[in-house]
Amino acid sequence: MSGSFNTLSQSERIKVWQDIENKIVEALRQCEGQLAADASEEISDYLAHNELGLAWETLSEELVAQEVLLPESARQLLLEAGSRMGFDQAGTRNYKLWRGMADAIASDETT
Repeated sequence: MSGSFNTLSQSERIKVWQDIENKIVEALRQCEGQLAADASEEISDYLAHNELGLAWETLSEELVAQEVLLPESARQLLLEAGSRMGFDQAGTRNYKLWRGMADAIASDETT
């Protein structure tokens, strides 16, 4: 999460976490039936334990590995969730995954 996250009150932090979780859950729902069952279970387990970064990372990696044709709305949700967690910052662990999704959207918009 970005440095500004640390300045938020506890109730504001909870709202941020809930927003991120909702975005990941909705993206996962939109990909239902396209991911292997064990991958979906793993992601759901991470979400159940409030491991939002691991859920995001696993979902994003599985979408790439399984070559899932991702609905634009799901990709946007993942980008927004990733940005909220700071993955849009170069040098972060998941920046490459985040950047790949952002670049895919940009190329779709130009075609």
